[in-house]
Amino acid sequence: MRIQRKRRGDYNYAKHGVTQGWLQSWLACRQKTRYYSELWSSLKESRNFWYGGVVHEALERLHKMVEVPNNEDVKQIVEDCMATLYEELEKGRAKKDDMEAAELLHVNVEVVVSAYVEHWSEDWSDRNHWVETEFEFNIDVEGVPLRGKIDGIVRRGKGNDNWWVFETKTRSQISDDLPRQLAVDFQSQVYQYAVARTYDTVPKGVYYNIVRNPGLKLGSKTLPEHRERLAEDIEKRPDWYFRRFEIIGDPSDNKDFVNDLKKIIQEYKLWCQGLRPCYRNRGACYSGGFFSCAYLDACISGNMIGYYKRDRLFPELESD
Repeated sequence: MRIQRKRRGDYNYAKHGVTQGWLQSWLACRQKTRYYSELWSSLKESRNFWYGGVVHEALERLHKMVEVPNNEDVKQIVEDCMATLYEELEKGRAKKDDMEAAELLHVNVEVVVSAYVEHWSEDWSDRNHWVETEFEFNIDVEGVPLRGKIDGIVRRGKGNDNWWVFETKTRSQISDDLPRQLAVDFQSQVYQYAVARTYDTVPKGVYYNIVRNPGLKLGSKTLPEHRERLAEDIEKRPDWYFRRFEIIGDPSDNKDFVNDLKKIIQEYKLWCQGLRPCYRNRGACYSGGFFSCAYLDACISGNMIGYYKRDRLFPELESD
């Protein structure tokens, strides 16, 4: 029996496909995915995601440069990345404290990324270890295009086939259990599978690039004073802010993951076809007990006040 449900705009799973983030969203809450597939986005994106978004965008552009970026390169790129956030805030009629938070973020990102470039300068001086930077993939899985963009693919050790997925994570806290958590990270396993399918070379694992989110608060200091204090703190303990480590892939686990991925996509196709119900997962309204879902207001009010239609289905993909 076909389950009747509202039509999801012009989205077509066989044409537009999915990303790993899209699938994770669908696994968490089908109603959330429905809103997103209709191009709805919240004007009140959580500040918790600002830092990661801007740092990723800045590093994406910097890693494409052949020479080691100088301070002016970093400053201009961070400024360009922040311009997008400022524009979104103005579109949503941002409150004064939102703009102040964005200005503090601007300083934090510029200082951290400048120090990152200095700390990992070999990323530019030794370009031979890069197989790809910002690798965008599109592979067919069970009749659905699985799409995404990987921060990079690097060679480590001897041999041209000694490939690792390079993945950046921004964290404010790093627990002792983090490597264990990342070993079963859905995103990273999708990326390893995508590299293997695209290049017919199975990565050895994931080389994680951790960029710490500063814990320093502005307090009574001015932005210039905060900038100086943060730069001094990074200089004193760079290994606290920047950390890299390997998570070696397990071939048997990768095989199990691919089987699970295929089952997930098969179920997703049935949902798109109206053969599976769409419902709200109330257990996903809050992440970790305090981060609210971006569509919580829509679910509670039943209207889309406070939301806007974005221009692209997958803003993170250049080919979208």
